[in-house]
Amino acid sequence: MTPIREKIALRIKELGITKKTICDDLGLTQQNFSTFLTGKRAIPLDDLEKVLMYLGLTVQSKDYKPVDDPVAVKTVNVLPGSHYALLRQKMRMRIGELQLRQPVVASRAGVNEKSLSSFLTGRRGLNVSHIEALMEVLDLTLVKKPGFAFQRSKKNTPEDPEGEAGAS
Repeated sequence: MTPIREKIALRIKELGITKKTICDDLGLTQQNFSTFLTGKRAIPLDDLEKVLMYLGLTVQSKDYKPVDDPVAVKTVNVLPGSHYALLRQKMRMRIGELQLRQPVVASRAGVNEKSLSSFLTGRRGLNVSHIEALMEVLDLTLVKKPGFAFQRSKKNTPEDPEGEAGAS
């Protein structure tokens, strides 16, 4: 299984953007993001989900086959204060699809049962290694969103606080 960190790093390289750009756009500190990518530090789940959305990555079953549809292009703007439940929702759905009970999933992934329950209900996060273990047990992986087109949102400048240059 390719770790989440590696898939993120590959996607950054594929899109040709810098870590600084990601951090500026999402309100993350560059040092913390870099240490996350090297495996020296964890990243909060909300920040991880913002990064996944920003890069056009989603969670799918490992047997997922993307359908190429050049017409269906979607752009996504990710706001730094937004909360995403991508991983939780996909994992809850997959547990239901596989008709597994949470204690079984927790045991197979080596995650505390109460921690898993709290994670799936949104009361707490899990570290990336536990998320990766859960994804492995649930046969999930990160894939590119079909039809995703990377687009940066324009930043307001001090000279143009409304983002409307020349509109008077």
